[in-house]
Amino acid sequence: IIGICDWKDTTIGPFGTSLGVLETLLGIRTREDGWRYHVNQGELRDLFWKAFYSAMGPVSPEQMDRIEDARLVGMFLHNGFVYVNAEDQIPISEGSFNLKYLEA
Repeated sequence: IIGICDWKDTTIGPFGTSLGVLETLLGIRTREDGWRYHVNQGELRDLFWKAFYSAMGPVSPEQMDRIEDARLVGMFLHNGFVYVNAEDQIPISEGSFNLKYLEA
């Protein structure tokens, strides 16, 4: 076995909404702060976006803004709700672990 894949929360969504996952590579979740970035996260972030936009080809500033908006929406959709049972989700509450993560 090389890895384990959890398909429970897998969805097909608009372009860019899964880019929030980049944050998981740039830091670590903590109980105290919700999130703590690695020391070199700025360099890693710049490197990612440079490679990303290079692979896409010409991208206008407006398109970059839309991609960033989609990334943020994806982060909120993924982290802004909790499961109350196998299928239903509710918004996270004040002081919750996921809210600390989003606020960071």
